[in-house]
Amino acid sequence: MRDQKENTTLQKTPNKAAVVSATEPPVAAPENKNEEAVPLVGNDYLDSSFIGKTTTEIAAYHLHTCMGGMIVTGDKKEKYAVAAYTSTIKQCQKGKNKIVLEKLINHDAQGKAHFEIKDELNLTSNYPKKCYSTVMLQLPQDGEERSYLIAYEDNNEPVLKNVHQIWEINAATGKFIKMKVPENFSCNNPGYADGL
Repeated sequence: MRDQKENTTLQKTPNKAAVVSATEPPVAAPENKNEEAVPLVGNDYLDSSFIGKTTTEIAAYHLHTCMGGMIVTGDKKEKYAVAAYTSTIKQCQKGKNKIVLEKLINHDAQGKAHFEIKDELNLTSNYPKKCYSTVMLQLPQDGEERSYLIAYEDNNEPVLKNVHQIWEINAATGKFIKMKVPENFSCNNPGYADGL
């Protein structure tokens, strides 16, 4: 659609009206009056694949990094990390997330690490009902602890009892591998901090 006065392009978003200005980028209208409008520009990047791109290329998108950290893989030569990107900091807890498995390429002269994206998951967070984190687990079928990504409901307790999904972080294949959540499964809550 075109706004006839300013010839500005309207951007449609599911279940939201678009708010348009001739001088500012399109934003999603807030769901209620107490929320701020959220820019849509970064969401376009989240809809494209990051696989094969480097973190240097992704930095040009000006996305927010919600989580990131090295993971234990058992391989001394190859180093991997998991990171979550969103368009805004608010979307870390409620919104579109792109969670990526990254392989370390090198460190630059300033010591900054550079990674190549090997795999990705497009997920939606909705704190506290749906959160994501990496954890070390020993599942019943495994003989040793491994790195996993979990989707869970944060109960603000030391032990999580409602884990929705588990993905093995497989460095050998460079993939997130969806696993069946074992019956009566529970694990330590990676976000729990007693007394805070």
